[in-house]
Amino acid sequence: MLAQAHGIATCWCGFLQLVQREVPELLEKTAGIRRTTPFYAMLFGKSAVAYRRGVRRESDATIVWKE
Repeated sequence: MLAQAHGIATCWCGFLQLVQREVPELLEKTAGIRRTTPFYAMLFGKSAVAYRRGVRRESDATIVWKE
């Protein structure tokens, strides 16, 4: 949400799993700086589409605070 508030578009990309399986040498180059195996990548950039409004809902969300 912080990125969107600053006008930066974001997208979760699951394509990394395919790359990891098909081209393992690309991920081997980063093995020394990683502690885990990556599965998803988050992409940042300028959106090609401008959304004028959010999704319309049937009703507002109900938030229940528990103590």
